[in-house]
Amino acid sequence: MQHKLIVFIVLFIINCGYAEEIKLPTHVIHIYGEKHFDEATIQSALSVETKSIFAFWKEDIPRIKDKLIPTLEATLESFYDSEGFYDATFNIKETNTTVDVRIKENKPVLVSKIHIESDYTIKPFILPKKGHIFRAKDFIATKSAIIENLLNKGYCSYQLDTKAYVDLDKHQADLNYVLKKGDICTFGKANIKGLKTIDKDVILSRLRAKEGERFDSKKVKETYSGIYALNSFDSVKVNVDRKIYNVVPIDI
Repeated sequence: MQHKLIVFIVLFIINCGYAEEIKLPTHVIHIYGEKHFDEATIQSALSVETKSIFAFWKEDIPRIKDKLIPTLEATLESFYDSEGFYDATFNIKETNTTVDVRIKENKPVLVSKIHIESDYTIKPFILPKKGHIFRAKDFIATKSAIIENLLNKGYCSYQLDTKAYVDLDKHQADLNYVLKKGDICTFGKANIKGLKTIDKDVILSRLRAKEGERFDSKKVKETYSGIYALNSFDSVKVNVDRKIYNVVPIDI
């Protein structure tokens, strides 16, 4: 047992040494000029390596892999654009051991107007606020939230048009949301395919989306979970992509 322990320790040390040898080359990176975001946020966007909270005894020296250095400017531009700072500029200087990144954020694009034309209440789901910085991901998330709420309430025949008019010269964005909720949808018949050893009635017993009931995307998810919980299938798909005059068949 003692010999085995010694061998294990030796192998562990050798493996650790080998792991050290194959580490990718890095540069120490310094970031200056950020105001709207803290340094940790920028580091995360750039995939900068920092000290782990578990390695509290180590010196915290941020490093970036050498292979990422050529993409720094494009990554910074993409990040700042997504956060509404379309005029941000970057100065990157590289030495043999360090990379200095100087950021000038400049003026962000602000939400100037929000126009809503809807026969359904959507204001609570609109993330961008007038006077706040326009963030594309908030605009996209708003559309997703509106659609999710409509489907949860049974409206699958909605007509939704969302547009963001961004004026980079004026640093402003006008947002338009136009929605017609349409009629209430109901579930149609369940079409089950792919069964070999499981009886169809077993699947139907797990069906939460019943024919004739109001469409509800949450019931579709519950149906999937109920069938998957049988642990009898390699994969399970519950599709409600088809729609026939506000009736949605359930394809399993």
